[in-house]
Amino acid sequence: MSNNITKTLLQMKEEIENQKMLLARLEGELDSKYKQLKTDFSCSDSAQAQRKLDKMDKDIDRDESRLKSAINKLQEEYDW
Repeated sequence: MSNNITKTLLQMKEEIENQKMLLARLEGELDSKYKQLKTDFSCSDSAQAQRKLDKMDKDIDRDESRLKSAINKLQEEYDW
């Protein structure tokens, strides 16, 4: 019985160590992504990136609307 408990405890210890390594790797990846966010988009955190993305989406919608309007005007002027 003691052998089973020891075996279980060793397995649990190994799993904890594996999870610690995974956590360290994921934290490193997250840090890398934040650095990339700062470099590529001048954003220091995800909230700032979300605000910038929202603004970009609005700008795209505005530009699409202007483009459609210009196309419609050209179609009317030149009977396309």
